[in-house]
Amino acid sequence: MIKRILFVIFFFFYKTCCPSIVSSQEIQTNLLEKFSPRIASIKTSRANLRSGPGKDYPIKWIYVKKKWPLKIIDQLDHWRKINTINNVNGWFHKSQLSGKKTILIIYHDYLRKKPKLDSKKIALLKKRLIVDIIKCKVYWCKIEIKERRFSGWYVKNYLWGSGLIRID
Repeated sequence: MIKRILFVIFFFFYKTCCPSIVSSQEIQTNLLEKFSPRIASIKTSRANLRSGPGKDYPIKWIYVKKKWPLKIIDQLDHWRKINTINNVNGWFHKSQLSGKKTILIIYHDYLRKKPKLDSKKIALLKKRLIVDIIKCKVYWCKIEIKERRFSGWYVKNYLWGSGLIRID
């Protein structure tokens, strides 16, 4: 919070002092990129979720599932505050996280060849399956299950965290 306040003060000082150097569009873009929630996944096979942003804070959970999807909801230096599907909040060091977008199936349904309900069914996907996101449209996401070599379209609302994925 203090960082944000200092950033805003700096922005207004800089804008009035040197308007030709930094555009307000650049500042808005930087703010949105830095502070908007986003999807990430666990990079390591053992990741410590801490109660605060630092090694001195106690470990709340130890995650042992690589590629487990998370929502990054805040950041402080090298630490990222996350939220999980079970609504658990905590802090991971950024070295334990990957920018690879994985997502969880929250309702079982069929993976389809095209983004239409009447399209050919490829496979029935069960709850809590971790899948990779290729791209999303308004109502559908193209996903991939590398272990089974499947890829196709799935209903976007049936995927946890899909609301944070950019629409192509």
